[in-house]
Order: sequence, then C-alpha cells, then structure tokens
Amino acid sequence: AGQEQLTGIKTYIGNNLEAYVRANLQVTRGGIKATRSNMAMMKQMNKIVVDALEDYRHFLGREFPGFSDITRQKLEQKDKLKLNRAKFNITGRNKADNEKAVFAAQYISELIAAVQNESDQYIDNSLLALADIRTLKNFPTEKKPMTLPLNFGYGTIPILRSLPDREYLHGPYVGVSMPLANKTFNRVLGNTSFSAGVFLQNFETSDGTQIHGSFIRIPFYAGLGYRVFRIFRINAGAVALEMENGNGTYDYSYVQPYAGLSLEFRLWVGFNDKR
Repeated sequence: AGQEQLTGIKTYIGNNLEAYVRANLQVTRGGIKATRSNMAMMKQMNKIVVDALEDYRHFLGREFPGFSDITRQKLEQKDKLKLNRAKFNITGRNKADNEKAVFAAQYISELIAAVQNESDQYIDNSLLALADIRTLKNFPTEKKPMTLPLNFGYGTIPILRSLPDREYLHGPYVGVSMPLANKTFNRVLGNTSFSAGVFLQNFETSDGTQIHGSFIRIPFYAGLGYRVFRIFRINAGAVALEMENGNGTYDYSYVQPYAGLSLEFRLWVGFNDKR
C-alpha cells in the first residue's frame, strides 16, 4: 500500500473511532457515563478497525490484535471521575464548574488519542493492499461470426509517364481491408486499415495509349484506408501499372499514386457454424 493509501485509511479509522467515542460517552453532573459497557465498547472499536482494513493485510500475515489493556484501563478510569456539577460543553457558573468541564473534555480527548495511536501503530507496519489483477483470457467473450471487410469504390489515378499532359484515369475498384488495431482499445487505428485490391478495368489515355496492370494484367493497388460514417472508407496508396509504348509492347512496371472513396461491407466467413 502506498503512503497515500496508508494516510487515507488512518484518517478514515481515526475519524470513525472519534465519532464512536463521542457518541457513547456522556458528561453528567455525577461523572462521565457510557451508553455501553467497557467490554462492549472495546469489541465495537475493534470491529471498526477490522472492517476498515478488509481490503488490507499485514505483510507478515498478522491480524489486528485489538485494543490493548491501556485502552481498557483508560475506559475504566472514567468510572472513578467525579464531576458533580460539570456540564457537557457548557460553561459553569463558577470556577469549579469550568475546571470539571475542562477535565471531562480532556479525558475524552485522551481516550480518543489512545485508540487512534494504537490503530495507527498497526497501519504503519507496512500493509498490503488487495488488488484484483485480471487478464482478458480469464473472461469468456461472445463468439461472433468472422467477417471480411469488402470495399467497392471509385478511384482516380494521375498519369504523367511519357504523356504530354497529366491525365487522370478513373475507374471502379474492389478490395479488402485489414484494421490496424482493435477499435475498442484504439479508435483512430481501429478505423484505419491496410487495404488492397484491384481496379476492375484497364485504362486508355486520350491519345489511345493502353494502360493495364502489372503482374495480374489488371491494375493492382495497396494503401491505407480510413473509415468514416461507419460504411464509407477513404483510400489512398499506390497502384502498379504498365504503359504501352510506341512499338506495341509495354514498358516495365512502375507505380503511380491513387485515391478513392468506397463503400465497405462485411462479408460473413464461416464453415459449418452451429451456433
């Protein structure tokens, strides 16, 4: 237990013990009277301390021993006090009344200090604080069907290679997305994903130059996507292309940037699911 925890529990126990003592002791003309027997007060004050330390343990396994004979003797001392004319918290008519009232208040303060000191001594001996440490694997979670995020969108590819002016090629694409994090724990990365897929067509520039994809003969793209409004995903990345040259062959593969906007749908994936 840290120092802040120890200070807090000492204050809590000390305040409760003080409230209990003041509530059960009454100053009358004849002396200080208790609403309960000395033994009952000892037991109930012990319970106040034990209940407050329910979430704490002594580092050697020792339990609170209860209040000592010093507290018992201090309680018994009140039976011998004679305060024939003292009044509780009220100034008397003469000097004798004042002295007896002050003496009664002093006795109660000394009793409160005695029980607080004994409880503080136990708390100061390094307490352990109860902690509940759990890992996610200890908790059964709802088994949900596995889904595959599919993107259907429309993208733009800026082209400048061997062309007199920059052209923008437009076309539909389809792909899949893989979130970079669990949205429950990281909202930003949970909405961000790695996306990959293909454009559904090859392209032709305004001067008739044919452009198609590298490797699989249709443009292949990869990049990052960010989901907005639950079903829309903004994609940006790179696409692999080959461009026709003047002699009817195609240049080596090169990469161009692309950007697009897509709709995302979750496709259920499962085999023989019996739930």
